[in-house]
Amino acid sequence: MERHATLTLTNSRSVELADLSLAMLAISNEYKRYCAIHGDTPESRLYIVEIKSGSIIAELVAMAQAVLPLFDQINSVIAFVRELKKWTDALLSDGVEAPENPETLKNLYEFVEPVVKDSASAWSVTADTVNITINNIHASAIQNKIRRKLDAAPEKITGFHSQVAISFTQTKISPDTGNRGIIESISSGAVKTIFSDRSIHQSMVLGEDNPLGSAYLVDVQIETVNQRPVLYKIVAFHDRL
Repeated sequence: MERHATLTLTNSRSVELADLSLAMLAISNEYKRYCAIHGDTPESRLYIVEIKSGSIIAELVAMAQAVLPLFDQINSVIAFVRELKKWTDALLSDGVEAPENPETLKNLYEFVEPVVKDSASAWSVTADTVNITINNIHASAIQNKIRRKLDAAPEKITGFHSQVAISFTQTKISPDTGNRGIIESISSGAVKTIFSDRSIHQSMVLGEDNPLGSAYLVDVQIETVNQRPVLYKIVAFHDRL
């Protein structure tokens, strides 16, 4: 059984680095979001395997400690690609329910952007027996439907957000009580903040530096009431800003 998903971008002209980077980041973030929703939190890596005339090949791999493949996460990669196929099929079909989460829609929009810009280009995604092909016509149709859905729906903040900046107005020794943080891209107010893992809390709050004097780049799960954030759950810590 394959332990990764293979993503192949065929192209007839040069691909802008910014478009390729955003597409790769979008699919990686969407995999992390998918895993967070389904109770898994593996690290993931996207590797550029080969670049040659007419194609770029990458692999999406679930990782443990950023070194070894997670054997018990093999199925999460395949399940994610299966879900990705369901989403793209829905966006290409009339009368079929398409994804509603704005983060998913934005990630899919970025993912197909390199194909939209090249009429002879296509994405091919494979994992085990699951295969997805998105050509230029498909990609344009996907982006058009996503634009319509985003324009018609109010912005929702509930759910998983990748790589957002948070600062603390209050921190405590406990990872579960007394911590309050501000994510300015979400809300200007301080919100109760908890941590999915004690090691994340220790790295951010109990380090040598004053946590109230720093900002942090994190992945966070947001809970809301009446579309107002009431809880931030930090599920990954990337960097101190």
